[in-house]
Amino acid sequence: MVNVERVKQVSMEITTEFRERLVLLMTTAFGVVAALFWQDAIRDMINAFVPPGEGWQYELIIAILITFLAVLSLYILTKFGRK
Repeated sequence: MVNVERVKQVSMEITTEFRERLVLLMTTAFGVVAALFWQDAIRDMINAFVPPGEGWQYELIIAILITFLAVLSLYILTKFGRK
C-alpha cells in the first residue's frame, strides 16, 4: 500500500532540492557573465598601461598577482562558508 504522507514528503524534498539547484545554477550563470565583463575591463586597463605585444614580463607578473588574489579570495570564502 502506498503511504501518501511519505510520497508528499519525498515530493517536497525533491522540490526543495530542485529549487536549491536552480538558485545555484542561476547564481553561477550571473557570476560567469560578471566575470566576462570584468575580463574585458581588466584587459582594457592593462592595455592602457602596457601596449599589446610589448612587455610580456608585465603580463606574467599581473597573471601571477591575479592568481594569488584568486586563491586568497577562494580560501577566505571557503572559511566564511564553513561558519
